[in-house]
Amino acid sequence: MSVQEITDDSDLISRVRAATGYDESDLSATDMESIVSTTKLRLSTETGATDWYTDSGLGLALYAYTC
Repeated sequence: MSVQEITDDSDLISRVRAATGYDESDLSATDMESIVSTTKLRLSTETGATDWYTDSGLGLALYAYTC
């Protein structure tokens, strides 16, 4: 998968599922959303960031932590 700007949570979840191979039978949509939410909280606590998709670096960090 090429590195492109991640645009929103849905895009992030699709990319994480593609990278990990976890589909909804392995990890429900609710569980994945919880993981993304927890990851955002962790990164926000560490960096103070909250505009995940306005900065491609933050989107990439969110992707890396979520995977």
